[in-house]
Amino acid sequence: MLNIYDYIELAEAVANEIAALPVVEQYKELQRHIAVDPQLKDLVRAFERAKEHQEESRRFGDYYPDKEKVRTDLIQTKTALFENASVKAFKKCEKEIQMILDDLSRSMEDVVEFDTGKKSGGCGSSCGCS
Repeated sequence: MLNIYDYIELAEAVANEIAALPVVEQYKELQRHIAVDPQLKDLVRAFERAKEHQEESRRFGDYYPDKEKVRTDLIQTKTALFENASVKAFKKCEKEIQMILDDLSRSMEDVVEFDTGKKSGGCGSSCGCS
């Protein structure tokens, strides 16, 4: 039977394996690139401003001037940002990493059973509602 320290070591080993995956390295590299690229910084700032204007226009509803222009600006800045090759590659890596983590989570659910009562249909023995 494993003790808590064995589980911690296993979790660290899994985390290290995930961190060493090529997709994670590529993700980190793209993240660094996006953070320092002046063109991307401008695109991100423009998108953030457009989102703020959109939120402001929502608060005021139909009374906000140029509501349609605000919506159009948001669409254009979002498209410009997310059509950038580096951002596309970053998002692709992000999605792949999320799929890996989801698969790992599902695998762990099959192996580790917690006393939550989910499998038996009850609320668990620890809540006292039996």
